[in-house]
Amino acid sequence: MVFPVDYGYLKNTVGGDGHEIDVWMGTAGHRRLTAIACTVDTFKRDAEIKFFIGCTDEEFSLIENFHNNQYMSDLIIRRDAVKY
Repeated sequence: MVFPVDYGYLKNTVGGDGHEIDVWMGTAGHRRLTAIACTVDTFKRDAEIKFFIGCTDEEFSLIENFHNNQYMSDLIIRRDAVKY
């Protein structure tokens, strides 16, 4: 499987599927939480949360297209841009 954006897991966590929590790592130049996605996979028969770290608008679109396919759908909750 080829992922459209860097994809990995948070060590020492447990998500809804019993595995580590999934993370999409974007290229925005920072490492802040930019969104979460609630996904439902009818093929695997599970639901889980995925974190988005430093994702750009283009990366959001790529990930959303990846999630919304024949077996999976998502609801992405974007975090408003926060200036630090």
